[in-house]
Amino acid sequence: MTDMMKRLANLPPEQRARFLAQLRAQVEGIATRGPSPRRDTGPAPLSYAQESLWFLDKLAPSKPVYSVPVYHRLRGNLDVAALRAALAEVVARHEALRTAIVDRDDGPVQVIADSVPVPLPVIDVAGDTEEARLKTAAELLDAETATPIPLSSMPLWRAYLLRLAADDYILVFNIHHIVFDGWSQAVFHSELAALYDSARTGKPAQLAELPIQYPDYCSWQREWLADRIDELGEYWRDKLKGMEVLEFPTDRPRAASVTFNGSHASLPADKRLLDSVRALAREEGGQHAFVV
Repeated sequence: MTDMMKRLANLPPEQRARFLAQLRAQVEGIATRGPSPRRDTGPAPLSYAQESLWFLDKLAPSKPVYSVPVYHRLRGNLDVAALRAALAEVVARHEALRTAIVDRDDGPVQVIADSVPVPLPVIDVAGDTEEARLKTAAELLDAETATPIPLSSMPLWRAYLLRLAADDYILVFNIHHIVFDGWSQAVFHSELAALYDSARTGKPAQLAELPIQYPDYCSWQREWLADRIDELGEYWRDKLKGMEVLEFPTDRPRAASVTFNGSHASLPADKRLLDSVRALAREEGGQHAFVV
């Protein structure tokens, strides 16, 4: 970047101005191709990622496998009213937190409510000792994790507080992956913290305005790919031509429907092996090697 700036500075003024004008026009052209706010507030289409999750939900209905449970232990002097107000503000900021997926004759759509209730109830955890209360809380959290979130529900999340003691709470926020992901989680946490501090102190939270919402992106994605989807499909059909379907041997017949019954196994690996895996990923053009 420094070398480029030096080369740019050495250009004759007229040539430098022409180059910068072309660069500015190119950037502005790219910007105009991005998402913009929808012109109406009616139902929005699903993104292609959301459509995949909707399809998987149809294959295995009433399964909580695509819920994203977020639990936080909160110790100290918690202002429940301020936390409730902060959560309500986060929900008001993001249409994804006021969305339900509704099946229609021509396919699923996102229906966004102008507002949804945010009660954030407080549930007292029973138990004579801290150990007993923690055990009960763990059972409640297991039950929450096992309870699915129907895609047609409004909103697609549940939130409440488990009170272990006067200064000890667990914040429960369980949301469907169709409107929430890892990036969303970071945004949710930072905004909730900022708005909680604002509710307690009375000072405005320094949060940027949101120029677009996720349904805006979904509408843009559909329009942008409308003339390209056939070309992209043909590309992959050509790439996968002649590929055989692999049938892996198992010790029992495959179930007629997905059960998600399974387990996991851990295998220790030394640092040399992990470094080799990451190096191989880089050599093959992989962006990430998820090794833990």
